Amino acid sequence: MFKNKKSILIIFLIILGYNSRTMAQVGINNVTPDPSSMLDIQSTGKGLLIPRMTKAARDGIDNAATSLLIYQIDETPGFYYFDGAATWIAIAGAKDDKWTVEDDNMYNANIGNVGIGTTTPGAKLHVEGDMLMDVGRGDVLFENNSNDNVDGAGITIRTKANPSLGAIFAVRSSGQANRLFVGQNFTSTGYNNFYVGSTSSRDASNTSLYTNKIAKSGDSYFNAGNVGIGTTAPTDKLTVAGTAGYNATTNMGTSDTDFASKKYVDDNSDSDHSTLVASLRANENISGGGVITVNGSGFIKNSQRFIVISNGRGTHFSNSGYFNIDIPTSGTITGVGGASNRSATANGVQLGSWEALYYILPIGSARTSLAANFRVAAYTANLVIPEEWVLIAMKNGDTGGKYHIIDKYILAAGESINTAAAANTSVKKHTKTITIESPTSSDDITIFRTDDAITVKEVIAVSTGSSPNTRFRLRHSTNRAVTGNVLSTNLATTSTTVGNRATLSDATIPANSWVWIEMIAARGTNVTLSVNIRYVID
Repeated sequence: MFKNKKSILIIFLIILGYNSRTMAQVGINNVTPDPSSMLDIQSTGKGLLIPRMTKAARDGIDNAATSLLIYQIDETPGFYYFDGAATWIAIAGAKDDKWTVEDDNMYNANIGNVGIGTTTPGAKLHVEGDMLMDVGRGDVLFENNSNDNVDGAGITIRTKANPSLGAIFAVRSSGQANRLFVGQNFTSTGYNNFYVGSTSSRDASNTSLYTNKIAKSGDSYFNAGNVGIGTTAPTDKLTVAGTAGYNATTNMGTSDTDFASKKYVDDNSDSDHSTLVASLRANENISGGGVITVNGSGFIKNSQRFIVISNGRGTHFSNSGYFNIDIPTSGTITGVGGASNRSATANGVQLGSWEALYYILPIGSARTSLAANFRVAAYTANLVIPEEWVLIAMKNGDTGGKYHIIDKYILAAGESINTAAAANTSVKKHTKTITIESPTSSDDITIFRTDDAITVKEVIAVSTGSSPNTRFRLRHSTNRAVTGNVLSTNLATTSTTVGNRATLSDATIPANSWVWIEMIAARGTNVTLSVNIRYVID
């Protein structure tokens, strides 16, 4: 019996070996195995069962052959093959219960971190190496949807460690030129730098915007150069070309040293504060002129110098300590602000209605009067009057308007004044005007109270409305309760154009006196009465 079984086995092996040599394939349940296969198994109801084991058992296989195939039953179950080196490779389709695919979306339910290029991710997504996001015309969004970021920034971009040199954040073009760069210690004089530029190097001096330090508290500073607003060639730490606003609450210092280091800027000039103060004061400190004459054609001249003095001495004003000003009697005077050029004659310089004569102080120069520094200015074109221009004369263009000379003397055409005469040293006229709507014959209205003794030079009244006819007189007294002294006699006012001039009675008014109007009659429709009083301080 044993011998028969042994004989049968030998015969089976001989047949099997013969088939293997002659056919080179093995078929199971298949008499015609595919020529491309070594083993061709066919079944319509069963499958091939590969060895099944745990990951620990898989890793314990000694000298695993390249392409050795197993099925792993734990952790991430699936088919794995050995790569011949040291790694078991999962065949596509191995189940990973950490990722879920739903429609076009895939998400990870892992509560830990995900690493790309690293086995020890330190954040929800940790990428070691370069990362490219090509979104075409889309957006790259970094959002922090938390409403509580009290203890930190909503979005932070940082390096792994604080670099001694290099970029912390950069935006570059495709040619690698830096467009926006935040870096560390580019120069020996700065740190925590920020600049915007178009250079491929990290040299902040080649960039459009560069700051050394902008701090939340403490000092903030720029580089060692100058800063320009409206100019590409700043000459000071801050140079503003154009009009600059000034906040009156800003501390500009109180000492001469403080003001000496500060600048005043406008559309025409750039001078220090001391020059500004001296120039503005010059309009008040101008005096002299000898005999000032306005002829019948409106030409103005002076027989002696005007002088601007007591304004200090030095480069901020005159290096002589004063300026002489003589109205030219020859040459051409430049017109500005819409005024035409003027020819100076032996009678001086002519002014038309609402024109002014200015002299430009030659700041930092000697006292000599310069004919080329005079200007005739009008108002019909845009013009900014610089601070070093001193007003010499102005022609009032209203009906009966007169010439105002160095803001001290008022002359009509054909008049002159000797400024050296004591009687004429205080002839600057002042005005007070009262306007009464719908006046009545019982009106008794206070106009003003004077602290100084004054002399009234002129009273002119004009009315508006239909057929106006008003009568009034002016009175004055130190006691408002009494009848008072008659300043002007009864004046009938019917003019609606140039006005009616009153006859003065007692025009010398003591100090601390009241001046009031006393209506006598009022007729007409929709009448308004305006009374103008011109006086000088005694």
